[in-house]
Amino acid sequence: RFEKRCKDLVVFGAALGKKYEDLLRDEKTSRNVNYHETCFFQFVTDYDNMGYTHSADGSWNLIVVNKGQLPYQSNRRNTKLLKLNPGLLFPW
Repeated sequence: RFEKRCKDLVVFGAALGKKYEDLLRDEKTSRNVNYHETCFFQFVTDYDNMGYTHSADGSWNLIVVNKGQLPYQSNRRNTKLLKLNPGLLFPW
């Protein structure tokens, strides 16, 4: 779905845990992403099972990760795992 639109640039991050995911739901954290359209992705754990697919301002596409399937108990280690493997996550 995003391969053609995002072939030149993909910006992604990982916000695992309540403290970081709350920042994505805050209306005040608006970002200017009009130039690059919808190529902004954020991995989240969806700690309160709300099923969000976009950030509060609509700029980030949220990818919900099941915390039970992540290899480590530490959110910090799991975040590094996601960030160090972009070619596996976005193969285009």
